[in-house]
Amino acid sequence: MSKTVLPTGKPTVKPGRWRARLRWLHRWLGLGLGLLFALIGLSGSFLALQPELLRLQHPDWPSVVASNEALATALERITHSAVANEITAIDLPTERLPVWQAYTAQDRRHYFDAQRGEWLLTRDVRSDWLLWVRDLHTYLLAGVVGEQVLGVAGLCLLLLLGSGLYLWWPRWRSFAASLRWHRRPVVLRWLSWHRSSGAVLFAGLFVLSLTGVAMIYGAPVRASLRWMAGEGTELVVPAPLPRRNAELPWQAILRAAQAAMPEAELRRIALPRADNAWVVIRARQPEEWHPNGRSMLWIDPYTARVAKTHDATMQGWGSRLDEALYPIHGGFVGGAIWLGCVHALGIVPAFLLVTGAMLWWTKRRHR
Repeated sequence: MSKTVLPTGKPTVKPGRWRARLRWLHRWLGLGLGLLFALIGLSGSFLALQPELLRLQHPDWPSVVASNEALATALERITHSAVANEITAIDLPTERLPVWQAYTAQDRRHYFDAQRGEWLLTRDVRSDWLLWVRDLHTYLLAGVVGEQVLGVAGLCLLLLLGSGLYLWWPRWRSFAASLRWHRRPVVLRWLSWHRSSGAVLFAGLFVLSLTGVAMIYGAPVRASLRWMAGEGTELVVPAPLPRRNAELPWQAILRAAQAAMPEAELRRIALPRADNAWVVIRARQPEEWHPNGRSMLWIDPYTARVAKTHDATMQGWGSRLDEALYPIHGGFVGGAIWLGCVHALGIVPAFLLVTGAMLWWTKRRHR
């Protein structure tokens, strides 16, 4: 190993050797984990358009969002349906997905007509390719273990992006030339395609990678952001409410929730549980980025009384930044422009894998 000696007497690696080692790390990190990055990117590209793809599969679904009265009637029918005992929470219809989407503890999803509450479809990972892709993207089809593997891989991807940017960074006078694509010679072709694409798209790839890693390590990230923002303790929820055998007045419940937050869009309803009868409704205020909102209401389902509210727009910047990670990563903010960017950026890791592998293989053949 070639070393120099500083005035302090401590040896250090020459800059050329440091750059060569970083290039070696970048190359083998990309070739070793590139296929995983490509799979995660392509699956994320599909998931960015998940509601649209689901509607394409079911063109007979209605496209008109029902009125509040019709929603209450439909919700009452859903809570008395054959699958009602399985449902833990349910999303209200939206323009993007104008049907009820119900979640279960068994990781199944039921879909109901927005106005009549009639059952339309049941999906799970084994029978639906979109949910299979979602499980691949978020858990690598391996549950919590797969999620932790993704977390480590995400950190490696951030290192890969940073090292690639450092190795590419040119002198200012040759900045424009470094972004050109070449066709000949072959080595220069793959090198220019790989470097210029990575440099141009670095910001978007870095944002998606960083938000993905931050969501995987959600608890420490949220705690750190809240600490930096000087925020107080976490939200205190009401004590459990005893369950009673009584019919729930859904129309009054929805009306009370809307009156408590008149400008918000009611998005998700957590149904009463055996050990806790509160109806918890998530709402989206106009200033919120999260598609389902982070504002919440706790409602006594027997009296339709709003016992507690939480307005997410009144939080500190730490909590608001934490809650912005998911909408940024999923393309739920910024309209069609950022959604299209998220969809397109999902293809880039596969392109970088191909160009990087071809560059390595071409150099190897020439040697």
